[in-house]
Amino acid sequence: MTKTREQGRKRKQPKSQDTDGEEKKVKNDEQQKSEQQEEGREKEEAIVDPERMKILEARKERKRKKNEQQKNEQQEKGRETEEAIVDPERMKILEARKERKRKKKEKKRENKLTRNEKHEKRGEQRRAEAIERAEEAKEEK
Repeated sequence: MTKTREQGRKRKQPKSQDTDGEEKKVKNDEQQKSEQQEEGREKEEAIVDPERMKILEARKERKRKKNEQQKNEQQEKGRETEEAIVDPERMKILEARKERKRKKKEKKRENKLTRNEKHEKRGEQRRAEAIERAEEAKEEK
């Protein structure tokens, strides 16, 4: 039997069966570490080259603005949902907006798939034509 914290001992944590979260966290940490290393290398290069330094500063500013915009959007969504809970009309509008956004994403995904299929078909046609030309060239010889 495990004692609780009030009794002076930490509670035993169950072993997690789900390692996906840990793997994602490890990948995220590795990605952040590599980005920081890259930024460090770029800063070293930038110290030598003032033009490069300007580019890095602009990039950092764009990244900051993007993060700020995302944060503002999240806050706005939160406010809208709070308002919508009170106002059923507002809730309907939000639901319709979500649905349109979902449909737009789905349509974009479908278009991407069809575009990829078209490229694959064109590639196959070109390969077939190239094979035919090669066979014709062999026959002529």
